Amino acid sequence: MAAASAPGLAAGVLGAFCLVLWFDVISCEQLSSAQSVFGVVNKSVTFLTASSIPVKDILWKKRKDKVVEKEENLDESIYPPFRERILLNIVTGDLTIFNLSSSDEDEYEFESTSIKDSIKFFLTVFDHSRHRYVLLAVPLLVIVLIVILLGAFQRWRAE
Repeated sequence: MAAASAPGLAAGVLGAFCLVLWFDVISCEQLSSAQSVFGVVNKSVTFLTASSIPVKDILWKKRKDKVVEKEENLDESIYPPFRERILLNIVTGDLTIFNLSSSDEDEYEFESTSIKDSIKFFLTVFDHSRHRYVLLAVPLLVIVLIVILLGAFQRWRAE
């Protein structure tokens, strides 16, 4: 009986550890309808609108602040702190942010007169050290599942 509970205890401890890591990097704001997007400090990330038609009158916002605005037949307007750091695809509306910083982490919203509803994204930005520890949780979960499955298989064979 004690041997059978050891894998369960190990799974519980590792599961709790993984949950702590998980909730350390995921904010409650991700519970909204926003699509999750992940990036790493000093790298780039692209928000894909998946628009099947060319879009007109593009507006990207970070919360309530404008990031970039492009009206038909006018030049695009890029707002601080995104100047020199973004690329807007004026056909699809896709937005790429370069040289990510932790302050870029937030909810972004895409609006266009060409689409009915806005599209929301939540960007989580990992710094290099936090990124490594989050990735550590995935192999740990795989190990826990293998231990649980092996224990269940051994009990099944013993019957």
